Order: sequence, then structure tokens, then C-alpha cells
Amino acid sequence: MPRHEVRTFWKSFSEFGGLTDRFSNRPTAHCGSVCAAFHVAPGETRRIQFVLSWYFPIYRVDGVDLGNAYTNDHPDSLSVASQGLKHTTYFQRAVTNWQQRLVKSSLPSWYSRLLLDSCHVFSTNTVYTKSGEFTMMESPQEPALGVLARSYYASFGLLLFFPGLAGKELELIARTAGVERGVCRDLGRGTPRKPTMPLPEDAPDLVAKFILLAYRNFHLTGKTFSLMQIFPKLRELMVGAVRVDRDSDWIPESRGGLGMFPIWQTPPLNSYSAGLWVAAATAFTRLARHLRQNDDAEAWSTRLKSALQTFEMTFWDEEEHCYRFGVDHEDEFFHFAGQFAGQWTDQFLHLDSGFSNKRTSDALEVVARTNARPGGIALGDIPDDSRPGAGCAWPMLSATCIACPQISVLGADAGLETLKEMQKESIARSMRSYNQPLLWDLERHDAAGTIQDRHIGSLAVWHSLYALEGFWLSVPEQRIIIAPRLPEGVTRVDFPLFTPAAFGRLLYEVVPATARQRL
Repeated sequence: MPRHEVRTFWKSFSEFGGLTDRFSNRPTAHCGSVCAAFHVAPGETRRIQFVLSWYFPIYRVDGVDLGNAYTNDHPDSLSVASQGLKHTTYFQRAVTNWQQRLVKSSLPSWYSRLLLDSCHVFSTNTVYTKSGEFTMMESPQEPALGVLARSYYASFGLLLFFPGLAGKELELIARTAGVERGVCRDLGRGTPRKPTMPLPEDAPDLVAKFILLAYRNFHLTGKTFSLMQIFPKLRELMVGAVRVDRDSDWIPESRGGLGMFPIWQTPPLNSYSAGLWVAAATAFTRLARHLRQNDDAEAWSTRLKSALQTFEMTFWDEEEHCYRFGVDHEDEFFHFAGQFAGQWTDQFLHLDSGFSNKRTSDALEVVARTNARPGGIALGDIPDDSRPGAGCAWPMLSATCIACPQISVLGADAGLETLKEMQKESIARSMRSYNQPLLWDLERHDAAGTIQDRHIGSLAVWHSLYALEGFWLSVPEQRIIIAPRLPEGVTRVDFPLFTPAAFGRLLYEVVPATARQRL
């Protein structure tokens, strides 16, 4: 601002005690002021409330104006401010309500804070267009939208708080699906209308994840009509996956890549995508039965047995007491943290696919011991960490592949310790509460890789609350499962329950003398 304008501004303030509406008369100036004038008697106090609102009707990407959804209800910034003022008390109570459920629970304070902080993604990493398209982005620095490989984990937090918006994102992804083209890697960069489409053989884990998302959303919301709309897409994806199953074992091979690990040249058959595929085949069979698609259900019920047998025979190593990552690759590490993705999904969704709990338990202990680093559990155990990312962890995404199965198989203490190490390493140590990188170097204690701002993974931590509570809700089956996993020595818990339908409270007590449980 030119000096003469500064002098004019302060002269007005010093003489009249007020601020002008504008700092500058120049139309290109990007600064202004608001003021309220009144007299204060000696000893009197006054409270002044200023409201800042904005109105940006244009959201243009690649020359196309996508608009913003809130402009459908508000014609200008004054309308936005009026709405906020009218419902201020409601908004404050609503936010306090869900946050206090965590703060006043018997959950460890650091863990409650971890869950609370993860929800910043809703205000910083979402796109909601004027025509009603909704999706989450990786981060403002990496604006890829609806990245299926990671939204599969992160969108659970979205489903708990905004189930309608989670449904919108799933519908957008479903539009991209087909027999020949598989399903999108992402919906586009900055826009949900330019999806990135890998071939089905390039990323079979994406197909499995989409089917599992459909199953999860259906059971937690009970929206049968939505399931009926996308079920033909699910069937097409299953047919397309069979086409890239080269050895007829009902587990599709990749062509060397995975949606989750684009930086790696992975084995065509690997325990990460294979485990997810077994769970997805189970989920598809159940959805088909629910919709009375008996031919689909019978066909995949038979194929599922073969897929599970292939998984166990191909990847389990009795000598190592662990699942291999790949097959016939001498340079592959055995102890890969992602090998539990299918097993945790099976436990989380209560699919009962048939995975061996004993083998899962043994492998979890081996991986936790072998992959231990000074700041947590690494993805892989290559001694010199020569593979990109092998000596690193996924900060909050690790909650679903290590901490959650630890809680459900080994007990609450093991999983909570893993989560606490993650929280200390990538949040407390580095002050990254609102900026979770995709990879965290456990030796250097710093973010690793390119474009380190990948906030979306934060919401994945919400899986761990369901793991602790042993909770599952199926609206269409009218079924609730509660099997809390208590830390050692704890006999009573007061946990918050979050579901897409309602928020609740879980009071659970074990009376050792009588072996009685109170729920």
C-alpha cells in the first residue's frame, strides 16, 4: 500500500477513532477493515463479534467451471454469514458433542487426540462441486481426487461422519468401472471428471478395494437401492479380473504394479493384493446372495475356496512362520507389513473368509519383531533398505495393516503401542498433526519421498477404534457385534460409538469373580 494511503488511514483513526471500510481506494487492493464504534463507560466491558465470510462461486479447472456446492443455497457472502450466525449455537453444540465423546471417554488422551486431529481432512481436503460431485483429495499440494488405493482406508472416517457424501464419492468411482477398463486409480487432479484409468492387470488391488468399499458402505448404511445401482458394475469388475487370472487359481495377477505402491515393481502375485482379493470375493458372494443373484453367488462361492487355498499354499512359509510378499523373487523381503491387509479387512467387515488366525498371529509377531526400527514398524525388512520405502512406515495407513490386526489378534496393548509409536514419531516429534506424509523414514525421523504432503491417510486411524471395540453394525441384517478388546489389567471401559446412523456410548465391564460381563 502506498505511503500516502497509510498516512490517510492512520490520520482518520487517530482523529475519529474509527477505521474506514477500505484501506485503499485501488480496485485491485486485497485488504480491508471492519469496525464498530461505541462508547465505553469507566469499568464497563463490551463484547464485539466480527464475522468473516466469503463467497467464491467459481471453481475452474482446465477451463471448466465446476462451481461450489454451497452456492446452490447461498447467493452471496452475506447469506453465508447469516446462516452461520443463525445456527452458531447449534454448530458449537454439535461439534462439542462428538468431540467430548472422545475427550470424556476412558480412551487414552493421546489416542483421543489422534482421532480428533485426523478429522481436519474434512475442511482442507475435499471438493464438492455445484452439480453435487463430492470427493476427497490427497492434499492441496497433491490434488489427486478419489485416489482409490488410499481412499479405501481413509474414507471410513468420511463414512462415519458424512455417509451421504461417502456415497457420492463411491458413485463417482463406480461410473469409471467396466469389464475392459477395470476401475480408476483416481478421479482426476483438481477435477473429478478426468479419471486416471490403469488396465485391470496393472492394479488388481483397486478392483478388490472398490468391491470391499461397496460392501462396507452397504452394511453400515443399509442403502439397498444404492447397492442395486452399482451391483452390475461389481459384476463387470469380477468378470474383468478373471480375464487377467493367468493360472486359473481365481486370484488375478498384476503386471508388476499396485495401486497402493506405485513406486515399486511388485511381483505379479503378492500377498497384499491376493489377501484383499480373497476378502473381496467373499464380499461379492454375500452381496449377490442379498440381492438374490444366485448364479453369481454360487459361482463365486466355489471360486472363493480355490482363492483361499491358493493364498495359504502360495504365500505361507512354515519355516519363517510368516507370509511371503511375493513368489519366486529372490530379492523380495518376507516380512512385509502389508501382508495383513486382507486379514484385517476380513476381521473388520466380519466376512469370515477363512484366513488362518493362528498363522496371522504368528506372522504379526514375526513382522513386529523383524521390521522394528527406532521409531516404529517398517514396511519391509530388506537389510540395506535398498527398495524405495522399505525402511519407512505409512504413518496412519499403518493403523490398518499393523495396529488393527494386532489389536484384534494379539490384543489391545500390542496395537495401541504401535499407534502410540506412530503418534510420537510422525506427529509429536515433527509437529505434523495436520500433514501426514505418505512415507515416513524411521531411521532419519523425517518424511520421505516426493510430494510429502498426503493428508488423506490421517482418517485411516478410525479403523482402530472399531478394532478396540470389536464393533460392527449391519443395518440390512439388523445385527450388531460387540466384542471389546481390553488392555491388560483393564476391566471396565467407557468408549464412544460412532456409526453412520447415530453416535452412541459403550459401557463394558468384566467382573472377574463371577466371570460376568455387563454391557
